[in-house]
Amino acid sequence: MKLLYPDTKYAELLADWLVTPASDDAILAWGAFDELVALASTRTGLTVPPGATLADLRDRLLRHVLLAEFRGDLTGPPLGSLATIPMPTGDDLAHCREVAVPYVPIESDTDALLEITQGHPRPDSNGGPPSQQTGVLSR
Repeated sequence: MKLLYPDTKYAELLADWLVTPASDDAILAWGAFDELVALASTRTGLTVPPGATLADLRDRLLRHVLLAEFRGDLTGPPLGSLATIPMPTGDDLAHCREVAVPYVPIESDTDALLEITQGHPRPDSNGGPPSQQTGVLSR
């Protein structure tokens, strides 16, 4: 993976890979899929089932990182089905946050993927109600 992403920290490498599906052919050509799975697993605590594809890994890592960051910010216990999602701790949580930070600019594309805002307006970037949004919907 370091040959495909030279001079890149591991968190940046994972974030770059999440947003660059075009690199999948090179990953497969270099035989780096297992290395990518190992990197995602050891850095974030993600469990990858046997037989997963690059697309499966991308979807799972995306959900894992963003949900871990969200749950890590909760001040109380998670409610409902959110409580059933395994939560990384310690270094794994810190690494999830590192991967999620560069990924934030395209996070709006994940609403449908995560299926958490269906029928609900999205809050603004400061957590305020949608009525206080300024430009968020115009992106």
